[in-house]
Amino acid sequence: MSNRVDFTPVNASVEYLKKVKNYVDTGMETVIDVSQDLVEGMHDVTSLSISDGYGNNQNVDELKDVMLQYANMDNKLDAVFAAVDVTRIQGSGKGECKDLIKIFDEKLEELLERNKGTDLKQHEKFTEMEEKIWEIEHPGENPSQQLISTRVIADDDLILTQQEVSTKCPYLGRDMTHPMKNKICGHHIDKEALDALLRVRKGSKCPFGGCGNTELIQQDTYHEDKELKKFIDRKKRAAGKRK
Repeated sequence: MSNRVDFTPVNASVEYLKKVKNYVDTGMETVIDVSQDLVEGMHDVTSLSISDGYGNNQNVDELKDVMLQYANMDNKLDAVFAAVDVTRIQGSGKGECKDLIKIFDEKLEELLERNKGTDLKQHEKFTEMEEKIWEIEHPGENPSQQLISTRVIADDDLILTQQEVSTKCPYLGRDMTHPMKNKICGHHIDKEALDALLRVRKGSKCPFGGCGNTELIQQDTYHEDKELKKFIDRKKRAAGKRK
């Protein structure tokens, strides 16, 4: 009799959590829409510039708090999905019954602990909200230096802690154009590199030097890092302007 683990109940739970994530995504989009309507309404009823009023507006601040709560839920759900992926990898394909609950709990605890140092204000949807509000404040203008600086400072901190790994692919040796993030260890590679490894070097592990992740690279252990891609694109635009 096979000892292969039946992941059917787990798959059902993951599908349910994916629906929850869709609700969270919808909630974040709604917050962005409502904040835009609110700021546009303020702009219509007052001759004051939005920058004089919106920053201290209680309703806008409350919407920002709601967005941060959604961002926190989104990060936690991503951690759960990543922990499930690790559990699947370690619990399948070897015909052995493992203590999957322990594997899952340990990986989830590790990921949630790592998330504690995450600045929720750098979440993709929170920054999108602030950018759209700024565009209403300053129609036809380029993003303010203050807005850019706020984003770049946080990203620079990331670069200082991870050196060039934040933008440079450890496999291709050049800046990434489509960064993909490993759900298990958090390291990045370019999509081109991921496709190449899956195609010609099956059985590869994370190419980041010194990485302790022993899991083999698979397509579903990586996801597109949209925030990092936006940062890389901004760096390229800024470098082009300096030339």
